[in-house]
Amino acid sequence: MVKKILILFLLVFPLVPAQTDQRLFLSESLILDMELSSEIDIIKTPSSSIDYVSAEFNFKPEPDYRQELLSLKTEPSAKNKTDHYYFRWEKPVQNKLYYNVFARIKTKNDYKKINKKITFPINQENQELKKYTIASDKIDITPEIIDVSTSLAEGEDDLFEVVFKLGEWTNENIEYSLSTITSKASQKASWVLENRQGVCDEITNLFIAMCRSLKIPARFISGISYTNSELFEETWGLHGWAEVYFQNYGWVPFDVTYGQMGFVDSTHIKLKDSIDSDKSSTRFEWKGRNINIKTNPLKTSVNVFHVGSLPDSNLDISLDFLNKKIGFGSYNFVEATIKNKQNHYLSTDLALSKTSEIILSDKPTKLVLLKPGEEKKIYWKFKVPDNLKDNYIYTFPFILITSTNQSAEKTLSSDKNSVKFKSSEINNILEKKIGEESKSYSKNIELKCDAPSFAYLNNIFKIDCIMENTGNTNLKNIDVCTGKNCIRTDLLISQQQKVNFETKKNSTGSFAITISAENKDITKTKIINIRIEDKPNISIENLKYPENVSYEENFNIYFELYKNSLSNPVSVNVDFIYGNEKQSWQIGKLTAKKPFSITLPGSLLDIKKNKFEIRINYEDRLNNKFQTKNSFYIQLKNPGFWQKIEIYFNNLSRWIEQQISN
Repeated sequence: MVKKILILFLLVFPLVPAQTDQRLFLSESLILDMELSSEIDIIKTPSSSIDYVSAEFNFKPEPDYRQELLSLKTEPSAKNKTDHYYFRWEKPVQNKLYYNVFARIKTKNDYKKINKKITFPINQENQELKKYTIASDKIDITPEIIDVSTSLAEGEDDLFEVVFKLGEWTNENIEYSLSTITSKASQKASWVLENRQGVCDEITNLFIAMCRSLKIPARFISGISYTNSELFEETWGLHGWAEVYFQNYGWVPFDVTYGQMGFVDSTHIKLKDSIDSDKSSTRFEWKGRNINIKTNPLKTSVNVFHVGSLPDSNLDISLDFLNKKIGFGSYNFVEATIKNKQNHYLSTDLALSKTSEIILSDKPTKLVLLKPGEEKKIYWKFKVPDNLKDNYIYTFPFILITSTNQSAEKTLSSDKNSVKFKSSEINNILEKKIGEESKSYSKNIELKCDAPSFAYLNNIFKIDCIMENTGNTNLKNIDVCTGKNCIRTDLLISQQQKVNFETKKNSTGSFAITISAENKDITKTKIINIRIEDKPNISIENLKYPENVSYEENFNIYFELYKNSLSNPVSVNVDFIYGNEKQSWQIGKLTAKKPFSITLPGSLLDIKKNKFEIRINYEDRLNNKFQTKNSFYIQLKNPGFWQKIEIYFNNLSRWIEQQISN
């Protein structure tokens, strides 16, 4: 029976927002109509009198490199002060006062184009910036905050790298949560670190505190942004993020809640910057007798007037696997290659989408910082489930999407018999891969290795490798290893070195062999796939035949060929021999059970015991020859006188034919 192989394609569900949301987040610019409004309740008594009420409203959409104020209107008319709008009501008679700010604003999805490394630690001489490096009420700095910050910054000398690492850690380790009072009462940075949760202003408090603990100037930004989160009834609302000061470039936005490092998207409207997050948006003052006032929450409204075009591609991305085909229950990893096409620092998030069957060991979304023109590799470890159906070949699509909506796609195949990686094997390979990324590119080698696609069990096979020094430094004491088998060598600039290994495997199956070249300066890894097969073996099974046959009857001989090896016998030839007679069948490769049924007349039998032989000749893939055979006997049952005469002449005729042919 032929084994049926079914190919199963599985669907992937991308981790991306709806198309309308994406357009807002990705657009190069937006023109937004914003309204900020609130009201004041005047609480009077019969003997009350009032001279005036004033409100200093300090949410102002000031222009900067990514924001342009197109029009502004206030109701009632307000004085436009340096850092606030001043509303004043003289001797109001009504019990409720309203104030509104209407603005049309053009926002841009733009980067501060930092194209040179700024050295860390900072030698801060600007006295005006020092107030942004010390603790404040909500942005407190504790020993615990210092411990986290300094551990992340240790060994780094690039300011952008340090700030990115602080933001990345905060984004990955602090959960956005409305489940506590923090959604209504802002908590200190130390509380956020201890409880590992908070809302946007509190998460930003911690990030700013971490920056300031390293003497990096950072300030709090109050504003409005868009969200598609199901946690909120309204899509536009108040939001908090940070700005970090980079010498010669100015203040650079970091929204750690959204994972936007070094930029914010066009849905962000900046309204205020401050040293601390616990600053009210409005200061009220009144003069009168026997009166009090009650303030109400600020209401926000944003309508999109115009959506700009989508930006050009600023990244090159591709996707690959350690192995494109693996067995059920195997571990593997996705390798994303991402290159910055711009001449300035660039950050993005990478969201990996996959089918529900694939089990990721990492978070699906990762943040990446790229220096000008830099290329990086990012990895996700995963596992294919082991409870899949044996007769199926599964096809798993993976899709990688950046925050700028660029994407790459790759498909993984899995079946029962393909190579399987243990978790520890993947960890070791990833450790070496990441080591390659972290070591100097001025000291680099190319490693190419080749081996046969298959070998036989316990037979020695060769792995041939060529190393080439493509850097500008002579490399000493390179250990080239496969498993515990290592060869130490030197490699001079632009030179090649051949390294050969002889090895064998004592079990069958598909294997991935890791070859590594490593010293204190460089690490390079190569993976070779090889299938280990046993020697082919065929057995003759279920042989059925009659022990006695009458001269007049036809009889049947039945047998089956079984493949008892992992490898497939090839050039299979079946000979069925009786006396001087022979029937032959050429069946090529034996991949499954093969039945044979032969019907013969009793008149072919001799009076004596008749010997039959089944002889199977076959080869392996290296043309080594093998044979399996089986013989049995059938007796002619009680032949009559005339039957014996006929048998005699039949035998004589066959003998004469044989003599003539010889």
